[in-house]
Amino acid sequence: MRGVCSMGSKQQSGPRRSACGIGSIFVTGALASLAMIFTGAANADMADWEHDWVALTVAQNGTWGAATNANLTRAMMQAIRDCARKSGPTGNDCGAEITTVRASWSIAYACGDYTFISNGATSADARIAAIERAIDLKEIVGIAMPPCALVVAVDPDGRILPTAPQKEILSIPASGR
Repeated sequence: MRGVCSMGSKQQSGPRRSACGIGSIFVTGALASLAMIFTGAANADMADWEHDWVALTVAQNGTWGAATNANLTRAMMQAIRDCARKSGPTGNDCGAEITTVRASWSIAYACGDYTFISNGATSADARIAAIERAIDLKEIVGIAMPPCALVVAVDPDGRILPTAPQKEILSIPASGR
């Protein structure tokens, strides 16, 4: 498991044996996940290329799917499958809007009937990118942009962050840059 004993880039759940050496401490399953969440230091010492791929897709109706996998194609397919499972017959456009990143945040917003995903090294960077995207859509493409509500936020390790009881609304300046 990452941070405990290097066993490759693919995360595993449940017990696992490894040849990490005598005296290594193996923490598996929920305990390791809990430890990483509380310390906030999950994979902080890893290079970007050592992280798993995080795929996020959002359908036009606001249904989303996310997945983490060492294999890029598998991460994308799992995210699309997750979205389609959640949306049922109304989410036939799962995968039309999809991003894949390593060691970055992915945040999806819905602005009326329009959805988009922004990415950034930090949560703040992803939100700034979202504001810039909304401005571009409004000024360059000419799309009338209603307020944008947060759909989902995914951290660099693929964890879905709980949304606040109040919807986060993206503030789009009246005039761009």
